[in-house]
Amino acid sequence: MGAGTEPDGSSRSDEEWERFLHESVAGVADAPKEPSARTRDVAKRPRAESGRGLKGWRSYTPARPKRRTGWYVVGLLASLVLLVVALAPGRIVDLFAGADSPPLAAETGRPNQAPPAEAAQRPTMDEPFRGSPAASWASGAAGITVPKAGAVGWMSATEVERALARSRDFLVASGLDRGVLRGESPEKAIALINPR
Repeated sequence: MGAGTEPDGSSRSDEEWERFLHESVAGVADAPKEPSARTRDVAKRPRAESGRGLKGWRSYTPARPKRRTGWYVVGLLASLVLLVVALAPGRIVDLFAGADSPPLAAETGRPNQAPPAEAAQRPTMDEPFRGSPAASWASGAAGITVPKAGAVGWMSATEVERALARSRDFLVASGLDRGVLRGESPEKAIALINPR
């Protein structure tokens, strides 16, 4: 394609080319003119001063959804219930414990009065647990009880019973032996762990 040729292969005439150049230099009456920078600034000034301006098509903001206060009320009530349970758990348990519930054991029962102030019920050096539920508990090695032995996994019932007896003996030797309590080395407990 040479200079001045159309895509279909025909060429423009010289008169048409001259007319195009003349109109380009002189301008056409119906051609749009770009406003000057000053004109654009003057046109923008009233919109900027009013603060509103024209809203663009991307400036749409959807309406905010309605707040649901029901969930806030439920959360507030739940937190109040938890606070009451934390501050007074005994009263809540008493509400749900009916008359048909079994009574608590004597040592775990809730006291309903102050401990006795009589001299006969006060603890002494010989009887440190006098007047308390712990006075009826077994002391020393008799106080350490182990559960009933049963077969577990790869161990038979006799092996479990032997392991429980050794564990009880270790607890007695390491925590109840008078020498260990005075600060001596727990020789018997070490011998139970490592017989050599």
